Amino acid sequence: MALFTCPHCSWRVKFTEHELGKRDKCIQCGQAIIFPSTLAAKVEELPPAPTRPHVKKSSRFAARRWLALSASVIVLAVVGVLIILPSRPGRQRTDVFGRVTYNSKPLIGGAVSFIGENGSLRATISKDGSYLLEKCPAGSVKATVRHHSTTLEKQQGDKIHWVAKSLIPTRYENPKTSGLEFSISGDRQESNIDLKD
Repeated sequence: MALFTCPHCSWRVKFTEHELGKRDKCIQCGQAIIFPSTLAAKVEELPPAPTRPHVKKSSRFAARRWLALSASVIVLAVVGVLIILPSRPGRQRTDVFGRVTYNSKPLIGGAVSFIGENGSLRATISKDGSYLLEKCPAGSVKATVRHHSTTLEKQQGDKIHWVAKSLIPTRYENPKTSGLEFSISGDRQESNIDLKD
């Protein structure tokens, strides 16, 4: 068994020798992927499973008790944060939806990312160009759009590698050069993105 990185979303997928050269869908982004036809390609082998050292029963019991206590403290801290955050101003979260077009036509596939001072969120673009970002933090955000085509190319010998080509201008992949800025507020917000050459 080996690991394969999805060229669309960088999700790591396990595959076996029976799946070499076969087409499948990425379980993360749903895009079509083709596994390498040989294991000689740049494929990361899975590390061997670590062996468990022999531990005395009394040590295991103490470790389990400590783990249960730690888990309880973490759960209480998370519940406290969830209670406090909604009451703080500027911490509202909004569902943002819209349609991405490129030269006035729906962009088929790719991903939209919103980057703001409170973090970033990413959504896959559907076949009709629509996207949905759930629970986006309120405030000013910059957006980026990625849309790549990937192909397998053969190198010397039996080695193959993925080649990615952007199907839209690459300036839209960088929040500093994309020119896409939005102000997020309200319960549900529509933010359409129109990309140009």
